[in-house]
Amino acid sequence: MRTLLNIAILCAFVNFGLASSTQSASRKHFDQLLSLKRSFLVAFSSSTFDASDSAGFQTIFSQTAGSVETPFVSIDCEEETDLCRQYDVNAYPAVRLFHPSEDEESEEIVVERYRGRRTKDALKSFIIKWEYRALAKIEKNQISEFKELDDYIMIAYLPPDQDYPLELYRSVASKYSRTLIFGYSTDPEIAATEKDVGVPGIKCYRNTDGAHQWMNGPYSESNIEQFIETCTQPPLIGQFTERNMEEYMQRGKLSVYIFVTNDDDATRVRKELTPLATKFQQIAKVGVADAIEYGPMAKNFGLLDDVFPALVVHAPHNDHVFLYKQGRRILASVFEDMVTTILNARAVNGQVFGEEAPVMNERDKSSKTGNHDEL
Repeated sequence: MRTLLNIAILCAFVNFGLASSTQSASRKHFDQLLSLKRSFLVAFSSSTFDASDSAGFQTIFSQTAGSVETPFVSIDCEEETDLCRQYDVNAYPAVRLFHPSEDEESEEIVVERYRGRRTKDALKSFIIKWEYRALAKIEKNQISEFKELDDYIMIAYLPPDQDYPLELYRSVASKYSRTLIFGYSTDPEIAATEKDVGVPGIKCYRNTDGAHQWMNGPYSESNIEQFIETCTQPPLIGQFTERNMEEYMQRGKLSVYIFVTNDDDATRVRKELTPLATKFQQIAKVGVADAIEYGPMAKNFGLLDDVFPALVVHAPHNDHVFLYKQGRRILASVFEDMVTTILNARAVNGQVFGEEAPVMNERDKSSKTGNHDEL
């Protein structure tokens, strides 16, 4: 069914002259897409904005389109002013998901505003949650890919001969279907690969920091919901923003800023440093900061503006700053020595650590794609 649906949508796009799903569509083409009563994502923007957008949102939008099944469409509001006015577009880019009502008796087309970050990972997460809103049965050849679909993935390993554990899990999954991706397997061979998880059992894959969690049965619906709440807590190494700036200015704690320019680097560093962030959480607040949005802040700390990821430790009580040498890989062992030296009062203001760390290769280096919030 999904294949036939994709063929129908693809044919529609080809008929419209939209071989690339991120080319601009006219009002006529947009109305034809609505008539198909299928889901698609729209970026309302303008050619003037796109030409001056240093974050390159249209590039991010196009790249994301190639990694999901839902078609992506761009609307130029300088050409289609009435259409943009109809959907209350007053800032660029404005992203909307159009989809049929989930009420089978309704003919309504629902419009959902995207309010997330303007990054490939964030856009993909938004769409993947929509595409996998139904509970998925996972086969052996799908399990590895399914575990990594999104930041948080729930998978239940269930007995093949019992209906109740599945129905219980399905009930909970339906409540969280737009915020989490749920799958299950009744294959004993798949369950056997998860050494810590029993049958029945549920595992939460935290791809943000690798701190996976599991719960073995038997369990109740409330047990599962409590487990979901626990395992989907934000990563200990959170996102630094203007809204939470005060959390990083506590005089009794060190503030650790990791400046990155893309989500992949943020994830890599979180996985590397989360065990130490846990160890030092009473004495250090660790966060990831957007190196583009907070570029002036990074520069004030003495960082170069073209070598990321980069790490800085700031002591609010005396305003001392300690740098992890830029261009070197951020390693847990080096970071631990750095923090320990600072805590033991054996570091001097402006000291640079990490000379012994290996030089970053091209994979380690960030590119300036930007992580700005959606307007």
